[in-house]
Amino acid sequence: MMRNFLVKMLIVDILGICCAFLIGKYISDRILRPVEAIRSAAERISIEDLSQRISTEGPEDEMKELTITFNSMIDRLDGAFQRQSQFISDASHELRTPIAVIQGYANLINRWGKSDPEVLQESIDSILTETDHMSALIRQLLFLAKGDQNKLHVQKTRVSLNEIAAELVREMDLLQEGRSITFTAEDEVEIFAEYDLIKQLLWIHGENALKYSPNGSEIAVRVWKDASFGYVSVEDHGAGIAEEDLRKIFDRFYRADKSRNKEVSGTGLGLAIARWIIDCHDGEVLVESKVGEGTIFTDKFRLFSAEKEAK
Repeated sequence: MMRNFLVKMLIVDILGICCAFLIGKYISDRILRPVEAIRSAAERISIEDLSQRISTEGPEDEMKELTITFNSMIDRLDGAFQRQSQFISDASHELRTPIAVIQGYANLINRWGKSDPEVLQESIDSILTETDHMSALIRQLLFLAKGDQNKLHVQKTRVSLNEIAAELVREMDLLQEGRSITFTAEDEVEIFAEYDLIKQLLWIHGENALKYSPNGSEIAVRVWKDASFGYVSVEDHGAGIAEEDLRKIFDRFYRADKSRNKEVSGTGLGLAIARWIIDCHDGEVLVESKVGEGTIFTDKFRLFSAEKEAK
């Protein structure tokens, strides 16, 4: 009886071990199936093909959350590579034009300019103009590239928005060429920021106002605050921006109505830099514009006291 019992127990143990192995293998395969899908998708993904995604069908568990996170990461990578490709394409296009102009005038000098002073002077002036344009473009490209790579270290201190705005107005007044520049400081506004970057931000708005405002018009710079935020605005009465262009003006290399603005120098990077500076200071830029009436750019910053309290 004991021998029969031991034989039966041995058979039951062997069957139990086999069943446990098969059931365990089935469960592990089912649990690890999303992991295998992620591994397989990761092998297929490359810089040239970021379209691969993993199916999120299945129970609401940790593996589904991991799959969603993986797909979200690939979406961000895909968007970053697309923006990088567009940026390189736009930069190449913008640099191609001045290089072609310089090459054309160099050939003109080589053919006829050596003996014709007028042709020589015209060629030299155009080459210098295009060189300045290219230098400005390269400086702005380097600024944005360093910003994208977090290589620009922002040194924030307590600064007066009134002081920066007043300095902007003084400098703009030297270049106003028949325009009236006014400055209104309704309050004393102090913010936590880097002086040079805020100055660069306001100069971008001021330079655009000078470019697109006709002679005899007024450009108004205003500073004020409320309970938590300080504001500085630059208002012009120039060409204005169409409503459909407002959401695109901070895109790199975008210039509203290129046919109308082809006589106005620029690279299309100024407002992209302005947006980067605003984001670095946790601020906000507001735009109001009507075609033919003018544009108001308003920069909004947390007050120094409110910033300190928040930290």
